[in-house]
Amino acid sequence: MLEIIEAINSKVNGFIWGVPAMVCIIGVGLYLSIRIRFIQIRKFPLAIKNTIGKMFEKREAKDGTMTPFQAV
Repeated sequence: MLEIIEAINSKVNGFIWGVPAMVCIIGVGLYLSIRIRFIQIRKFPLAIKNTIGKMFEKREAKDGTMTPFQAV
């Protein structure tokens, strides 16, 4: 009985996680990108500026706060 269930599960997994899954993943990704007007591409320079650019910025700790360097 267990072998039959494993065989069925194997065939279903082989089908589901093949082409149908890729079509669904790519389709949903394109749909969401279009709906949010490709914000991941439009705002990429801002994201890089806010992450890498602020990493080298000198900051003084205010009262009761820590600098990122002190946190590390």
